[in-house]
Amino acid sequence: MSDNLIMLSGPTTLDIDPERVLDAASGELGVVMIVGTYKETENLYVASSTGDIGKMLLLIELLKKAVLEKI
Repeated sequence: MSDNLIMLSGPTTLDIDPERVLDAASGELGVVMIVGTYKETENLYVASSTGDIGKMLLLIELLKKAVLEKI
């Protein structure tokens, strides 16, 4: 049955397995920043492909803008 699933792009309000999100982005991005929480402790997890703090902050601000525009 899962062979018949088609991944659609675009916004969703449903939860998606994190592995599916990461797989969909793999090979497509130039700079990436991952923000999440650990399953068991819910402690914050942050990782970035850039060491440039300015680029990280820019990504966060662009995310905030995109989320606010979707409301």
